[in-house]
Parts: sequence; C-alpha cells; structure tokens
Amino acid sequence: MGEMSYAQMLLHRGYSVIMMDARGQGASEGSMVTYGWKERDDMRVVIDEFLMTERPHCVFLLGESMGAAVALQFAGIEPRVAGVVAESSFRNLREVTYDYAGLHWSPLLGKTLFRPASMAAVPRMEKEGGFRASDVSPERSVTMRAFPVLLICDKSDKTIPCRHSEAIYAVAAGPRNLWEVPGADHTGAFGASPLEFERRVITFFEEIHRKKPSPTS
Repeated sequence: MGEMSYAQMLLHRGYSVIMMDARGQGASEGSMVTYGWKERDDMRVVIDEFLMTERPHCVFLLGESMGAAVALQFAGIEPRVAGVVAESSFRNLREVTYDYAGLHWSPLLGKTLFRPASMAAVPRMEKEGGFRASDVSPERSVTMRAFPVLLICDKSDKTIPCRHSEAIYAVAAGPRNLWEVPGADHTGAFGASPLEFERRVITFFEEIHRKKPSPTS
C-alpha cells in the first residue's frame, strides 16, 4: 500500500509513474533475489520500453528498502536517471546480512554470535543467484556517478538501521540530502509525516528538473 500512496502523490502532482515489481517480489516470477545485481538489468529493460513511447524531461527513481538499494545501484550505471529518493536502503549486502543475522536486534550479534550462519548463507546466495555479494553495494554506486540523492531513514529502524543511509550519504559524489524521520521505523516516512514527505520529495524533483537543460530537437 505504501507504493500506491507514492504513486497517487506523484500522479496528483502531474508526474507519470511506472511501478515495477522486482524479480521474486510482488507478482513477478522467480524465487531468487540478487539484491540489485540482476535487478539493475530488469530496470533498464523497463526504462528502455518506457522511453520508446514517452519523452520525459527527467527520469526519477523512488524506492524503499531493497527497492531503494536497487534504485541506487541502477542509477550508478545509468546516466538517464536524473535523481533518486531512497528510503531505508542498505549500504552493502555483507553489512546488512549482519543486521538480518542479528535478528533485527543488534548487528553485533550478526558479527559475533550468529556470524557463522551469516557467512554460510552468503555463498549459497552467490551460487544460486550467479553474483558476488561484494558487488552488491549501493554505497559504492553513489560514488560511480554524481547523481542527486535524497536518503530517508529513522534512527530507530531495527530492520535496516539508519547507519546504512548515513554511510551512503557520507560518500555520495553528487548533490545529497539525508532526512531522518522520527517514528518512521522501517520505510514508514510517508505514514509518519505525509505532508513533509511530499514537500521534500517534490522539491527534490523540481530542483533537478529546473537545472536540467531541455533536450534539443
């Protein structure tokens, strides 16, 4: 329902919206998730198809949790993306496995007591998904291309702690903003502060739109 709220907000403001289910998510087929590595190619196909019929002035991405991580990784290699809003993204796959292994209570557990389970899970993911965990890194992606990014998180998020967004913010090569939203928990910024969410996201998009030269005919 959160994604539908975003779509309604943007449509109300005059934006065109494409909503994509990542592989193995929602109504999409497949059971193997690669946390952005192969999903980047899926997103490129979607953008290619969209641009065959539409001529937008700017292409923006808005994602939450894994969707945010996919958006950041795609934007790092795709110059057609003008800006990204990323809520509750992880910084890299290895780091977030510690949070998952820590049972959303403490990443220290994932790095110590439950580290063997975390280390065993990663090779299985790599083998089954055909990717390397070290390549899955939104943190690295924001250094590859200087695209604008608005990062959103909550200090109390136990699923993907705010330190992930803070790490991404620290190294981003392009214009960057970090909005910490009390009470949002994991991906709940729109519900916690809907008017401010809309204001910040639309302002972010509009500033990029104003600065981008119109395409020549």
